Amino acid sequence: MRGMSSRYPVDNLRLQGLRKWAVKGFKKYLIFYFERDESIEVVWILYAGQDIEKILEQE
Repeated sequence: MRGMSSRYPVDNLRLQGLRKWAVKGFKKYLIFYFERDESIEVVWILYAGQDIEKILEQE
C-alpha cells in the first residue's frame, strides 16, 4: 500500500500525514491510514458517499 495513495488534506493537526486509498474494485470505499516506519495504521474505512469532512472534523 505504500506509495499507492495520496495525502488527504486536513486542518486538524492530529490528522496531519493522513493518507487516503481507494480500493481497486471497491471504488466507493476509502481507507484512511497513517504510514509508520515499518507498517501502516488503518484508522477508518469509510463509504465515499458519507460526509468525510464532517467525520474528520469530529476527531
